Amino acid sequence: MDFRAKDFIFNDVERPSLTKKSWVKLMNTIRANSAAYRIASNIREGYSEEQFVDKWESGGQEPNSNSLFDDVSNFITQKYTSASNALIKDHFTLNYNIYGDVGRNAFINENTLGLDVHIEWKIAKLRIELEIGVTTPISLQPEIMDMVRNGTLNRSEFVRRANMDYDSVKNMKQQQHHHILDVLKSAIGGQNLMTRLVKGRATNTMQPLSIARHHPLKHNMFLYQMCQAYPNKAIASKHKHVTIPADGDVFLVSDMKLNAYIEATMTYQEAWASLITYATCMGVLPEVEKAMIIASSISQNRYSRIAALPKVVSGADLVRPLMTNPPASNAPKPILTSDMATVLGRMHQMSLLVLLKDVIISAKNTSRGKGWEDVVINTIQNKEDELLAIGKNNSSLVMLPKTSEYNWWGRLDVKAVRHVQKFSLFEGLWLYNKATCGLFSGAFSSVIMGDYDGLSNHPLRENSTYSTMHDELIKAGVHESEIRIPMGEYTIDSPYVHSPDDEDGFCDFEEEYEIDIPQQPISLPKIVEDEPNDDSENDWYQSDDGQAS
Repeated sequence: MDFRAKDFIFNDVERPSLTKKSWVKLMNTIRANSAAYRIASNIREGYSEEQFVDKWESGGQEPNSNSLFDDVSNFITQKYTSASNALIKDHFTLNYNIYGDVGRNAFINENTLGLDVHIEWKIAKLRIELEIGVTTPISLQPEIMDMVRNGTLNRSEFVRRANMDYDSVKNMKQQQHHHILDVLKSAIGGQNLMTRLVKGRATNTMQPLSIARHHPLKHNMFLYQMCQAYPNKAIASKHKHVTIPADGDVFLVSDMKLNAYIEATMTYQEAWASLITYATCMGVLPEVEKAMIIASSISQNRYSRIAALPKVVSGADLVRPLMTNPPASNAPKPILTSDMATVLGRMHQMSLLVLLKDVIISAKNTSRGKGWEDVVINTIQNKEDELLAIGKNNSSLVMLPKTSEYNWWGRLDVKAVRHVQKFSLFEGLWLYNKATCGLFSGAFSSVIMGDYDGLSNHPLRENSTYSTMHDELIKAGVHESEIRIPMGEYTIDSPYVHSPDDEDGFCDFEEEYEIDIPQQPISLPKIVEDEPNDDSENDWYQSDDGQAS
């Protein structure tokens, strides 16, 4: 509904007189009972900071559902309904409210200020390196395990379990028997297929390519391609800013002669179905969601230049018929639209940025002299789990702990830290909607527990909460003249995210409804100046004709 001032008539009918002091008292009474003020006060009262964060190692909120996709959807629906439309655009705006004078009486026009941060999302090149990861154990059939323990190959039992031709096994030499046992021992060591799944998700469509003919053709084609380096000439991808190494020496195993080659084209739907089939067969279906989140994040990479994913360990693929069937999984078979993948990827990137900014700001504010970059790197390398716990405590959206395989932190050096320092905290602060803890003098402390009292916290005073706030706003592109921080204790909240293009999409209730609002006098308090000798002081609350403004 669209209410305008013309719908009301203000006059002097029975206007009670209030002094300036009484007016301020009345305003503070109303303010103290407002929901926003109570939330801001509770945030400050419940916040705690530490230089070392072991106290939050096992803290944090667990997600309300098994699917992180559901958590993201609920987060956007319940808190930022316009974010899904805004985050897919190259330009969008984050709106923040700064609540001042929390914990004491407010002054007129000083208690709440709005702030708009405009973001232009630019994607940066990213090189993925491989590192040793954690393997997931697998189980071989009991009869096969007995062969491994005894170091002998029971040919008849092996043929039956592996569904192989008996003559081919019968004619094997003793050395080949040892090779088979070595492969089985390697498979027992477990598997790690995360990076392969990430590359599979990154593969959207394929152009015609040559591949050994084997049934089912397209499924094998997909498996072969997601083992290769990404991107490659056979894949038509729009995410060529990301490079991921090949799994290693890839062998295509077939039960037929590999002398026929054809060309085939695979659609996105077929690629997705093949990925799900492979994950289900190898018992890693619950990891597909993680892989899709990581793939979405690197496709929208903005802040890093180098990251790491675990090396692929896939010896079990060769002996899949000899494995016990994986238990039936209730894990969802996730599907992501292109737009939702963009939203998810950018939110993941922003979540990483804010936690790193907490460390950077804390290091700069507490380190004397140069070398704060080394403090950042040392803290991240030794306190990664605790930093992730801070993220769990401070947001109702738990993203980073679920994607620990994506190692951005471990590849940070001095140059990378300085690069991240150039980005503003406010690009991702809106995701941490319930901050309750943080590093000493870090990012969360500077904005949640802000304090600005003139000379005691002068804007030019280094390492103050005001100076931190000021610097981060400048990095966000806010002009110096627009930076207005209220006096006293302040905290911050982000009510909405929007895009300049969203204005046309808002529902205009004025066109849909005609509401007849009766025009009638409304009694307003008449403000009387305590010391009416100085007429210049009246400007802030009284117009020239004596009406309240």
